[in-house]
Amino acid sequence: MQRTFAILTLTATALIMTVLAACTSAPPTATPDIPATVEVAMPTPTPDIQAMVDAGVQEALAAMSTATPTPLPTPPPTPEPSATAAPTPTATPTPTPTATPLPTLTPTPTATPLPTPTPTPSLATIVEQVKAGVVRIDTFYSGGTGFIFDTTDQGGALILTNYHVIADAWAITVLVNDSDTYQATVLGYDEYRDLAVLEICCGDFHALSMSEPSEIKAGTEVMAIGYPLNIEGSSTVTKGIASAYRYSDSYHSWVVQTDASINPGSSGGPLIDSTGTVIGVNTFVIGRKHGMEAEGLGFAISQQSIDEVLSSLKQGARYQLPTPTPTLTPTPVPVQWWTYTNRSFRYSIGVPRGWITDDSDKSFVSFDSQDSAAFVTVSSYNWQADLESWADQFIDKYRKSSGSIFEIGIRDIEQKADGSGVGFIRIFGRASLFSCHIQAKVLMVTTRSRSYAISGVICDSSIEKYSETVNSILFEKFKPY
Repeated sequence: MQRTFAILTLTATALIMTVLAACTSAPPTATPDIPATVEVAMPTPTPDIQAMVDAGVQEALAAMSTATPTPLPTPPPTPEPSATAAPTPTATPTPTPTATPLPTLTPTPTATPLPTPTPTPSLATIVEQVKAGVVRIDTFYSGGTGFIFDTTDQGGALILTNYHVIADAWAITVLVNDSDTYQATVLGYDEYRDLAVLEICCGDFHALSMSEPSEIKAGTEVMAIGYPLNIEGSSTVTKGIASAYRYSDSYHSWVVQTDASINPGSSGGPLIDSTGTVIGVNTFVIGRKHGMEAEGLGFAISQQSIDEVLSSLKQGARYQLPTPTPTLTPTPVPVQWWTYTNRSFRYSIGVPRGWITDDSDKSFVSFDSQDSAAFVTVSSYNWQADLESWADQFIDKYRKSSGSIFEIGIRDIEQKADGSGVGFIRIFGRASLFSCHIQAKVLMVTTRSRSYAISGVICDSSIEKYSETVNSILFEKFKPY
């Protein structure tokens, strides 16, 4: 259809061009024809060119519509080229795409609720929890403390205390909960470590928890519970810290040093931490050394050393200190003496050179050997004493202050009618204040206006070394005036 329309358009265009050419072509020059010139001079209507064109177009269209169209020659088909087998290209392996790892999504953390802090129990709460396991121990000679650490299937209780609290006692009374009294028997003891295990029966007993053997760090908060000076009523609580952890040759034990007050009568009581767990057995204090007073030097046998022997003590083991083997008395070295005079209380006393003197309190003067194995004290009073009653008071006070008195060996008093007199007391024991077995001799002197107590104390291990010197100080070198 498009092809036919193009042919018609070309034909119409040609026709229009022919007509326009005819109208514009000039005729050839000819001999003038007068009539014709006259005729030409007459006005001739102007031909309607557009009408002529339209008419020619119409004729051409009419002729085209009636004429049989001459078929256009069919062009021969273009031969398709023979398919030449194209070489099969070697397939280039498609690279396996590397999977791009998806970014790990960081989960939004679920808000963990903060744990509610467990309130630290107060001191009063801890004491209330443990006091039922702390017991008072009484013997004929002394008083002390212990604590229940285990119970038996038969309804009994096992008590741990210091050996010096119950040593040589023929009857031991235990007070539980400050109300119930029991007679105790000794299962086992260790004189080296100053430990003893007792048994009582029968009742509803509360055993205290004991810590695992481990080194105690300095600064740990601790409390000591006991019955100091055998005061009537409930137990006494003192608080402090663990000051140090050290080994004691005298007690063959690791000990916890503490500034919590440990007084005579508290021996054998528990040293506990802030959880109410027992970490040691309160055993001794050092109140003076080389003539110098000390404070805050208390010591407890640690759980580490307790565990070494506790099982065997429960089974009845008894570890005793060896009896000293007599040795040849060495040739004594002459003592160099000097004389100390106390003008406030009017006496003089001979003292070995090299001994340390402390007279900061003129009413109580001390002289200590350089190795602290012996010392002499002079207590002075500006009054006249009745030696009999004074001896009773002195022995009772000495028993309480030293922790345990084993035996009053000699008590000899001579008092004159004028009030003057001399008394002598010899004591054997283990005083926790001095960290050793001791022998003490006390000379009591009263004049018409004053009284004096001269005490000489020697550790058993140094008896041979200092016995003669101390006797000389007491019975020869002291002179009131």
